[in-house]
Amino acid sequence: MKLTREEREIIITKTDAEDVWHVSLRSQNKYARKLLEIASELGITTVLNGGYTEFDLPFECINLSGPRRVTAKQMANLRPHPENLRYRRDLSVNSRQKRSYEEPP
Repeated sequence: MKLTREEREIIITKTDAEDVWHVSLRSQNKYARKLLEIASELGITTVLNGGYTEFDLPFECINLSGPRRVTAKQMANLRPHPENLRYRRDLSVNSRQKRSYEEPP
């Protein structure tokens, strides 16, 4: 059965009451294969339910992190956080009226 791009999905959920990730797969891409590999290494049984392969993984098995690289376009769209800025006065003629922010070195 060939799935469209929209139908190929991986759903990972977690409730506060449990210390496991509930994984539902309907894809065979590299991420799905890696999750299935982890499940088989841990001896976790998978269940086929309505076209989805479902199983629970221990909380420690999945680590969520941010993007690995930030492109120049993404950097241009980022605004500096106020805590990362230091306030300074311009040493110009109108220094009492002009104030600017700069990023720390």
